[in-house]
Amino acid sequence: MTEMEVSENSGTSEDVAKVSDLTVGNNVSAGSSSRNNRTKVLSEELRRSLMNLDEERRKIELEIAELNEMLNNEIGAGLHEPLVDSEDYPRSDIDVHLARISRHRVACLQTDHSQIMSQIQHKLHQLHSLTRDRSALSPDERSLNENSAENDPKPYIPPPTLEPFLRVEQVIDGSPAYKGGLRNQDLVLRFGSVTKDNFNDNLAVIGNMLSGHQGSVIGLEVTREECQRPLRLSLTPHVWSGRGLLGCKMVPLPK
Repeated sequence: MTEMEVSENSGTSEDVAKVSDLTVGNNVSAGSSSRNNRTKVLSEELRRSLMNLDEERRKIELEIAELNEMLNNEIGAGLHEPLVDSEDYPRSDIDVHLARISRHRVACLQTDHSQIMSQIQHKLHQLHSLTRDRSALSPDERSLNENSAENDPKPYIPPPTLEPFLRVEQVIDGSPAYKGGLRNQDLVLRFGSVTKDNFNDNLAVIGNMLSGHQGSVIGLEVTREECQRPLRLSLTPHVWSGRGLLGCKMVPLPK
């Protein structure tokens, strides 16, 4: 083999190696881009689904609040007061039939509310899993994701910081609220699914949630003067030796 032939063959091998490297690089980029696109589509679908579920939740809570107000103020029986007199006859001072229908509707709505909250929690876990998957990408894939995000006309905007809407005025020692970690002067950012956006200065929404979740855990987020970050608490409303299901007094903050 002549010197020229060796030189020509060497050049061909180098060219093949460069093309091979380029092909591999393109395949990695294509695979990363495809995976990133799938993650993005799934994230957007989950967010749309969460928004729809949250709208259903708001409607259910509003109807429960309206029914509770009607039971307390118009019918005069509430959710738990007896509908019969001391001789076990239907009370003559209230519309017993309407009270039973309203209570049954509240029970159905509370079941629907629990199911929707379970769906919301499930989809939130899915969305968080997708976020964790994105953080586990290789440096090249993360760079590709960042470039895609810069060119995305609708980038994801994180939810706004929660604002307080309730102040805890009193927590009775030994109460369910006290055992759950709630303290005097705590400012409530989130009470279950209720935030400042859907509270509307309506304490009945909180009352309905407590009545519908007796024995179940309700998550809270509060701020405390001596704490730099919000605290996450878990309260379990139930009948105890004191008044109410939590044993605390909360008042709406002025707007």
